[in-house]
Amino acid sequence: MNDTTVKKDVMAALYGLFESIKSKELSFMREVRDSDNYTRFGDLLPHSRQNWEDACIHDEARFASIADYSYSIEDEQVVLIDNAALITFYLNYSGLTLSGSTFQGKHIKRRCRASVVLKRSNGRWFIIHEHYSELVDQ
Repeated sequence: MNDTTVKKDVMAALYGLFESIKSKELSFMREVRDSDNYTRFGDLLPHSRQNWEDACIHDEARFASIADYSYSIEDEQVVLIDNAALITFYLNYSGLTLSGSTFQGKHIKRRCRASVVLKRSNGRWFIIHEHYSELVDQ
């Protein structure tokens, strides 16, 4: 397989993660992340390093309450190192957060810089680390 094809496969795993949020197929978040080796840092609560279970629980709760989710990935760069890949990119996303039983919403719009590390195992790409930081000055 040439590098261009491999990079497309890597990006397909990343796009799959965000498409699962958009479609509310949140179980895919668990499938695309490596349950044994996964970690995440970010600027959303909690600020501590999260393992696979913690990240999945927080994401499922967070994204289940967002309607009209949309996203775009910009300026992605994929670096391949043997059976690993590093993707750096800018993530833009927006939606409407719904709170409690009032069904009142608040629009959110964020632009983040992001780094995602993946590993290839049994012919598939799995996310082993994510880091997101909001760009507040843009």
